[in-house]
Amino acid sequence: MKRLLDKGASSLLLWPGSDRWAVCVDVTVVSPLNLSSVCKPAGKYPGRAAAEAAREKIAKHEINCTAAAKGFVPFAADVCGYGDQDAVELLHRFAHRIGERSGRGFKDAWRSCRRRISIAIQAGVALQLVPLFSFSHGDLLDVVASYLSAGGQ
Repeated sequence: MKRLLDKGASSLLLWPGSDRWAVCVDVTVVSPLNLSSVCKPAGKYPGRAAAEAAREKIAKHEINCTAAAKGFVPFAADVCGYGDQDAVELLHRFAHRIGERSGRGFKDAWRSCRRRISIAIQAGVALQLVPLFSFSHGDLLDVVASYLSAGGQ
């Protein structure tokens, strides 16, 4: 498995239990707003950039993961908040499991999952913009960490 992770086939390995396959998840965040995407269909239709990124990841990594007896799920989202179908289904699975285990129910767990993904995407975009601001990279990480530790409220 370490070799699969070293080759970049996975950002995350989910191991649901002994009776199921382990699943490699490749997390990708794309922007339909960059110059190379604006003139393409991916930049003109909501969610298309994420869907195209997911297709590219499947073509690149699915065969290697399957050969290693692992499942593969691309988790592609764009900076505008859209995700491909696999990403949405994976978040639904997380939310159902979190809702069951916490007793909060699916709706509350779903909001929590979406909020955390949104915060992570916003933090990633902000980190790319850090050179444009006067504060240091560490200051922004401290702000994001304190926000997340407070429960994203």
